[in-house]
Amino acid sequence: MQTKSSKDFKENKYQLLVATKAFGMGIDKQNIHYTFHYGLPSSVEALYQEAGRAGRWDKRKSENKNKIGKCYVLHSPETHDQERVKRLFDKDTTFAEIKSISDEVGFGGRDIFKQVFLFVQGQNDIEKDFEIILGVITNYFRENAKLRIFWNDARNNLHINSDTLQKAIYRLSLLGIVSDWTTNFIDHFEVQFKTLDENHIIKSVSDYITKYEPNTDVKMDLEKIPQNSILEKSVWYLLNWTFENIAYGRKQSLKTLSDWCSEFKDSEIFKQRIDSYFVFSETTFVLQHISENPKDYERWFEALFTTEEIEENGIKKKLKIHIPQIVDVEIRKKELKKLKDSIARFLESYRNSVGLNFLSGFVRLALTEYEDSDGRERFESSLSTIEQIFTKEEQSGFLYRLKVLGKHLTEEQKMELYQSISRYYPEMLEELAEYYDLAYMLNDIYSQKLQELKKLTKKLYEQLAKI
Repeated sequence: MQTKSSKDFKENKYQLLVATKAFGMGIDKQNIHYTFHYGLPSSVEALYQEAGRAGRWDKRKSENKNKIGKCYVLHSPETHDQERVKRLFDKDTTFAEIKSISDEVGFGGRDIFKQVFLFVQGQNDIEKDFEIILGVITNYFRENAKLRIFWNDARNNLHINSDTLQKAIYRLSLLGIVSDWTTNFIDHFEVQFKTLDENHIIKSVSDYITKYEPNTDVKMDLEKIPQNSILEKSVWYLLNWTFENIAYGRKQSLKTLSDWCSEFKDSEIFKQRIDSYFVFSETTFVLQHISENPKDYERWFEALFTTEEIEENGIKKKLKIHIPQIVDVEIRKKELKKLKDSIARFLESYRNSVGLNFLSGFVRLALTEYEDSDGRERFESSLSTIEQIFTKEEQSGFLYRLKVLGKHLTEEQKMELYQSISRYYPEMLEELAEYYDLAYMLNDIYSQKLQELKKLTKKLYEQLAKI
C-alpha cells in the first residue's frame, strides 16, 4: 500500500526523507543521489540493498554519464567493554549467551549492540515454537493426506498468525512430516502431510543438518535430548540447532560489516571488499566445495593459490603459487585480504566447517590478525577436529602441507603457528623448531626435561646409597 509520504516523495515534494529501511524496499527513483545510514546495517547484504536506492538512473543515457550516487554510513564503533564484544563474536557463543550479553549491556551499547538488541527482541523462545509445532501436528496432521489449514482456524486454535503458521509448516518439512505446501495468499495453506515414522524423521533431520555440519551424529545427539518421544526430541533438537545457527549467522554477518567499517580507508577499497564478498570466482567454487566436503584437505591449500606474473628471458609467464609466497608485501596483503573477504561470506553460513575454520585462521595469521575471533580460535578448532576425525595418514598429509606453507610466514607468525600446532601435536615440537629455525623455542622444554632428569638421578642415587 502506498502511503501519502511515499507518494509525495516520489512526486518530488520532499528533497530529504528520514525513514526506516522498510521504506526503501522497492523504491526506484532516478533522482536520489545520496543515502545515509544512521548506524550500522545488519549485514553486507543489507548495506548493499539499502545503498542501492541511490544512483538508479539509466547509465546508458549521455546526460547521466558523469552522475555519481553516494552512500554514507554514520558508524559508531563499539566503545563498550571489548571483552564482551569478543565474547559476542566467538563462533560458539549460544543464543542464550548472546541474549545475556545484550541484557548486560542494555542501552549502553552502540552500533553492534543496538543490532544485537533488535535481533534478540525479535526471537520467540524455543519453548514457544516447540508448543506451536506440536500444536500444528495435534490439530491438523493426517498421514499421507493433503489438507487445507485455514488461517482463522489456526488463529482460534493455536493463537498464531499466518506467518507463524507458515514457519511451523516449513519446520515440519525439515522434519520430513510435510512434503509440500502451497498458499492461495488469501486465507489458507494447502499442506501435503507425509508420516510420523520415527526413522523417517531422524533421517530427515540428519540430512538437513549434515548439509551444514557433515561431522554431526544427529542420532547420537537425539539420545541426549530430555524429551519423551523421538518426535519431541527431533522437534526440540531442530529448533535448538536452528536458533543457534540463526543467531550465529546474524552475529557473524554483523561482525563482517563491523570489521569493514572499523577498517575503512577509502571508498574504492570498500567497494573492492564488497566485490570480493559477492563475486563468483574460481575461489568461490573452491570454498563451496570445502564447505561441503570436510575431509578434502588438499582443496584447502588450493584456496590459498593465486597466479603471479613473472618474467624469464624477456618472456612473461603466469605462475601458480601460494599467496604467502608472494614476495611483494603489499600485493601479498591485498591477495590475503581478498581471500579473507571471500571466506567471510561462507563463515556466515557454516559455523563448524573444519576447512573454512582452518583457512580463516591461517589467513588471519598471515595478516597478523591472529587474535581476532576468526583467527586463532578457528584455526585451533580446526586442528582439534582434524585430530579427532582424520585418519593418521590424512593427518600426516595435512600437517606436512601446513608445515611447508608456514615456511613463508614471518618469524613471529611462525612462532604462533608453532605454538598452535604443538598444542595438538606435541610430538612435532622439535621437528617444527628445527624446520622454522626456532630452536630457542625449545629452551623451556629442554630446561624442564633437565630438571626431570636431575630428579630422576637424585632418586637413583638415593636408592643406590641405601643398597
